[in-house]
Amino acid sequence: MTAKISIILVHLNQEEYSRDCIRSLQQLTYPNAEIILVDNGSTDGSGFRLQKEFPDVRFLRSEENLGFAGGNNIGIRYALDHHTAYIVLLNNDTIVKNDFLEPLISLAESDPKIGAQSCKIYFHQPGNTFWYAGGCLKIDKALGYHRGLHEKDAGQYDAIEETDFATGCMMFISRRALEEIGLLDDSWFLYFEDSDWCLRAKAKGYKIIYNPRAIIWHKVSASTGHDSPVYLYFLMRNKILFLRKHSLRWLPNFPYLVYFYLRHIVRMSVKWKSRIGTEAVIAGLIDGLRNVKGKGRLERYLRKR
Repeated sequence: MTAKISIILVHLNQEEYSRDCIRSLQQLTYPNAEIILVDNGSTDGSGFRLQKEFPDVRFLRSEENLGFAGGNNIGIRYALDHHTAYIVLLNNDTIVKNDFLEPLISLAESDPKIGAQSCKIYFHQPGNTFWYAGGCLKIDKALGYHRGLHEKDAGQYDAIEETDFATGCMMFISRRALEEIGLLDDSWFLYFEDSDWCLRAKAKGYKIIYNPRAIIWHKVSASTGHDSPVYLYFLMRNKILFLRKHSLRWLPNFPYLVYFYLRHIVRMSVKWKSRIGTEAVIAGLIDGLRNVKGKGRLERYLRKR
């Protein structure tokens, strides 16, 4: 009997993205995969329309936006309660190759110490340009980046290997690891929850793997918009929170972080032709230092998008 896999999509007012993703998942060749759509507080009725359109998809709903981690945790709890063997966290703005699950489960079942895997992730357009080919993490600077970003795939990242973090865009996680390590930490709300979980997994002796035999395509930043005020606020705040949690050297490295983002502030101020980009970064810096977690100033910066 093939192991059960639960694929979790978190949906928030993005009907076309979620529809396209579900349609690609319906073409999977793996025979025992369920799709779980978590409507994370949508306000436009799109979740209910998708529920009606795709009756074979398990539909769960939160009445409020719980963030990336909180929304995924709803699906994870449901999947664990219903005897799944593996869980896939998948951004709803992705399209998957129809056989992407098979190499992930094959590798996972060869080594019980693999806690999580990610895969080759291309930009949706152009379709052979890397968005992610492994994650690199500098803990003492709270700096994470994707190996291969914007490179054309010429076979340079075709080796299965351990990596610093699996991106939350696609994380294939074993039940055993989740039961030992716990769920995503929803106090992050948005960004860094994937790196945080991977570090917790490594501390328990689990491996985080980049598996290039699985492939998906990512439309990128559909939920927040790259360099939107929401993005800037949470990225800045959570960098500080990440340093406080994981780095013994966060205070010595704090001047570097301020310098790094001062440059960002100047660039964003020019782009926005207003103070909102600058304000979002400074607010994130202040709230990180104040140890503000959860939604923080989400509602303010949603209004400024």
